[in-house]
Parts: sequence; C-alpha cells; structure tokens
Amino acid sequence: MLKLLWPQNDVSFLDPDNRNFQVEINIPTYKHGLTEDSIDLQIRSLLYIYKKFKIYKLDHFVDTSDNIADDYIEFKYACKQTPEQIGSTSMSRSNNRSESYLINDKLDSIYNVHNFKNMFLDDPYRILIDFPKNKFRSMMILSDKPKDFGLPMLNDDFQFQVLQADSSDHEYRNVILNSPIYKEHEIEYDTKLKILNKVLAKQRQEHPEGFDKDTRHKIIRTYLIKLAFHIQVLRLFKTTVPEDMTEEQKEEFHANVRNAVRVRVKRESFKLSSHSTL
Repeated sequence: MLKLLWPQNDVSFLDPDNRNFQVEINIPTYKHGLTEDSIDLQIRSLLYIYKKFKIYKLDHFVDTSDNIADDYIEFKYACKQTPEQIGSTSMSRSNNRSESYLINDKLDSIYNVHNFKNMFLDDPYRILIDFPKNKFRSMMILSDKPKDFGLPMLNDDFQFQVLQADSSDHEYRNVILNSPIYKEHEIEYDTKLKILNKVLAKQRQEHPEGFDKDTRHKIIRTYLIKLAFHIQVLRLFKTTVPEDMTEEQKEEFHANVRNAVRVRVKRESFKLSSHSTL
C-alpha cells in the first residue's frame, strides 16, 4: 500500500532530456461532485490523510475555541495524544503485520494537507458527535473504480466503496446503508433506511432526469448530516431526560433538545462565516 501514497499517473515529466528536469504533480483539491479529483488521486490522498491525521484515533469531538487564528480548531484524539505522538504505524488487515507509512513535509505539500484540513474542519456540523470521523468515511464512497489499481483494503471501520452517480435507489441504499458511517453508534437499520429514503425521494423529485455527481454528493452529505443530527439528539435526550416525565412531557423535551442542537449548529455556522470575512 505504501506505493499508493506517491502519485503515479498524476505525475508528468517535463524536459526529460534535461538533467534538471522538473516534475509536475497534480495536487488534490478535495472538491466534490462534478469538480472532484480523479478517483486514483482521491484514493492516494485519502490514504495519506488517514495516516497523517490518524483518523481512526479521533475522539468523539473536535477541539474548538473562539481564537481567530488559522488553527482555531484542531483534531482531538481519544488517547489524548497528537498524531506525532501516536506514531505512523498501523496494522495492515491484509497481511496482519505492522507497516510504516512515510509522513513528511514534502508529502504534506503534495497532498495539500493544509487545504484539506481547512475544508474538512470548516464545517458547522463538526460539533456533532463523531462527525469528522464519519465525514471522512463518507468521502471514501467513491463515484467510480480506480484505473491503475484495485480498491485498497484498510479495515472494517474504514472502507473504500464505489457508488456511481447514475445508480438505482436500490444501489444507493445497498452501498450507503452498508457503509461504516456511524457504525460505532449501532443505530437501527430501519432508522437509517427511513432517513436515506427521505433523502432519495426528495432528490428524485428535484432531479427526475437522473442523478449526476453533484446530486450524488448531496445525497451522501445530507444522509450523513441527518444521521449525525439524529444521533446527537438521541444521545442528549437519553442522558438528560428526567425519568418521572410523562410521555407527552418527554415528546416536548425531545423537541426542545432537537431545537437546542439546531441552534448550536447555526451558531457554529455563524462563527465560521464570521471568521471567513476577517
């Protein structure tokens, strides 16, 4: 898997007869939909990001503050360590042995790590439980198969999958509902199915001519957000609802929790927009 971390087909050599020839490398943009990077580049980029930021070690929530510096938000790790302290070694499921992955400043530049971090964390839903980890999982659902290699195998918690834009609703359900998105919360299948069916129905109504890559991304993104919101509300409700409430009171309390989470997300969105104008 190590060789996948170095761009291959995305590299072209200029002036090959010149001893001081230069190398032109396609830098990932991490854009979505119709402007997405090539599938091969997406895979290599996500593999590097996965190791660079130790996505598999992320805590339930990110670190946020009111500091307006560029790094006012940071990843937070369950083991209370930085990525450097955690180390760059992981277990390879395919051969059940440790593999080391090269992480350095040059590769950080090649894989546009700074822009990835800004794009990834400048998201108002980042305050929801386990959102960054599952946002990354959603990015691993690719719009097509790679050209130069097969889909890399990581582990059961992080899987590359393929879901083409023009797939049927059945295929959308099969891929998305069987993805690892929010698997750590063990939400009932029927609940996830209900959420996804509503998302699909709305998009089919808005796009009767069929889905393109932009719509495909919107479906995955909307499903991720709605599921994250459901889990956050459910978690808060279960830990705060008084036991002596009547069913009617519980329904009202649940509605209040939903509203509180919604307000918190809007506040985070306002904070992000305020920072972007400074």
